[in-house]
Amino acid sequence: MIINGIEEIYKPSYYTADEQISNVIRIVAEMKENVDSVGLEKAALISLKRYPYFAVKPEIEGNSYVNVENTAPFHVTEGITSVHLLTKESNYYPLAVQYEGKRIAIDISHALTDGRGFMPFVKTLLYYYILFTVGEGVASDDINTVDTPIFGDELGSPDERINYDEITAPLAERKTARSIFRLQEIGLNNIGSKTVHHLRINGAEFMKYTKSMDASPSAIMSAMMAKVIWSLSNTEKDLPVLIAVDHRPMLHNKHSYRLLSNSLTVIYEEKQKGWPLGKLCTVTRGSIMLQSDEQNILYYRKQMLLGAQKMNMLPSVKSKIELMKGRAAQSLSRYSYVVSYPGIVNLGEVEKFTDKLYALTDDVVDGGLSIEILSFRGIFISPLCRALMMTAS
Repeated sequence: MIINGIEEIYKPSYYTADEQISNVIRIVAEMKENVDSVGLEKAALISLKRYPYFAVKPEIEGNSYVNVENTAPFHVTEGITSVHLLTKESNYYPLAVQYEGKRIAIDISHALTDGRGFMPFVKTLLYYYILFTVGEGVASDDINTVDTPIFGDELGSPDERINYDEITAPLAERKTARSIFRLQEIGLNNIGSKTVHHLRINGAEFMKYTKSMDASPSAIMSAMMAKVIWSLSNTEKDLPVLIAVDHRPMLHNKHSYRLLSNSLTVIYEEKQKGWPLGKLCTVTRGSIMLQSDEQNILYYRKQMLLGAQKMNMLPSVKSKIELMKGRAAQSLSRYSYVVSYPGIVNLGEVEKFTDKLYALTDDVVDGGLSIEILSFRGIFISPLCRALMMTAS
């Protein structure tokens, strides 16, 4: 039965994160005052006690990676340039915390978790940072502290209740782009690789506009970006977009830290150029809903599981890394840009000391564009960023 190998689907996919593939999620908090490095390191260390599954390192066991406790020192470092996770530079941690001026940057390996799985750690770290530096009795409502017990669905297999032998192919099939537009074709490759442009949009106005367009934040940003590209280019090529989708609701799992997000595909075609934004949003939302219903998600996870079982037959970690590098390059080269919406973040009283909170990722084809939408304190902040570190060969 498929269920016998279910653990393969949620093991950390460290084969997609080595010195050539930097598969990283970064959350940046811009505080109202300059960062206190001592308070930040104390906050990081106590936060790791609440989330011991991030205080790990990969080791080779047979033909696979396994997670083991990482007893090496964990240090907060000055400077905003990313350290390379899972290497000597980070003491082999899948996590790093850095600071510069008023900014705190928290990086996590996307091979281990996703934005929703990582955000509770970020909230805990910022809570303790304010507690240690401001010294006020900041309420911890809706934030895990070191005394918060680990939830029942936070660890273990999120797939245990699913009988994947009974999951059949859905009616909806993913379309394939006929040709793929590259953003370099409109000169994006001339922009510095570390350039990030922030869109800051009033949350109430944005949601009102989104509702009027029969859309979701992911749908409207995807459609708006297509309109922007068409206004700058006469291309007749397709615009395939990778849109991140969270599997937790379909698995009836709220707290799992594991990598439970994946992607669906929306393709904008040349014949849609003249469509009004509202029509484009409706079609986008419909495509997202069709691909992300429970049957589609569970069938997709079934295919992931079967693929993981086949990969586990390879003789060595090295052979698995080579396979996944090739798959990553092939997969990411199919898209013009990436859109992700981790959701609304509530920091409670910590928000009084925080000016901005936003997400960045380099999990996008080299030279492409990543659009990470995050709602914080009633403002939608959407960085538009070049692939910062992603290389795959």
